[in-house]
Amino acid sequence: MALGFNPSGTMLASGGIDGHLFVWSLALGTVARKFKSECGFCSLTWIDDSRILAGKIDGSVVLITLSHQLVVSCVVDEKHPVECLSSNQYALIASGSGDNIRALSICNGELQIERTYTLSGPREPDIIVTSLHWVDSFAPNALLSTYLDHGVVIWDTERATVIYSMDLTTFVGATALSPSQRILLVSNLSYGFDAYDIPAKKKVKEFKRQGNEINSKQVCLPVAFVQGGKLFAEGSATGQMTISHLNKSEPIQTIKHTDDPIILSLAEHFNSSTSCSLIACGTAGLKSASYVQVWMAQADLEPRSLRKRATSLFAGLEDKLEITSSNS
Repeated sequence: MALGFNPSGTMLASGGIDGHLFVWSLALGTVARKFKSECGFCSLTWIDDSRILAGKIDGSVVLITLSHQLVVSCVVDEKHPVECLSSNQYALIASGSGDNIRALSICNGELQIERTYTLSGPREPDIIVTSLHWVDSFAPNALLSTYLDHGVVIWDTERATVIYSMDLTTFVGATALSPSQRILLVSNLSYGFDAYDIPAKKKVKEFKRQGNEINSKQVCLPVAFVQGGKLFAEGSATGQMTISHLNKSEPIQTIKHTDDPIILSLAEHFNSSTSCSLIACGTAGLKSASYVQVWMAQADLEPRSLRKRATSLFAGLEDKLEITSSNS
């Protein structure tokens, strides 16, 4: 499941492996746009408030222009699904699939592949890209990439050269980069999450979580910074989203979801004028249908400040968001 808020925080896009992509209006609680593909979606990012990029299982990327209901597709990898996408305020776009990272551009409404970046030399085990983040604090057009078993690499995308690398002792699943572009949170597919200081090239904190059953399941649990980087949200394999502080080992709040689903994806939008975060959780479980649940985290960091804002069934089962104001 892929989730993403538009830059203004008024809409939420959700894409699933069943081929449905919904764009929800958070103000109205209804579907503003919906799209159906024969192939499932596994990643997405907003370029701006009117354009979405979505990565598909068949190795293609689609550009969706909401104002014209226009969908343009480009095959970027014939062997692997497009597991990650990233864009920034300068409309720089990158995709990750298998061992390849590709810089993409939009020319006359069409998607084009500009360059491909692949780690050189024989490597064992296989190279798998797990996340991408643009990091202009390092260099113009710099792109941070993580690999399942090959650590962190920063590319100069103009020169197609590696300008930074850091080996990690764990697997690297989902990641989140702080707004300052200094701290990288990593889902390590083992005991929980780790925080790394990127410029210092060191691990600064371990967040060991009990009961996730991720040692045996190897679940790639999501993580996202919230409240402008003051806190972070974590997914789990037990139906819980937890809110944590970088300086504290234990979560400061736990939010329970119905039927104990796996929290597969997270997305966050921070409104700096109101100091409020919207946090979307995408779930999957054996006991119930997959769904998306959206929460509001306010400036007051006490547990009472986190409230359920909207819920919806996912993947075409319902076409309406139920806006509620119940406490968590």
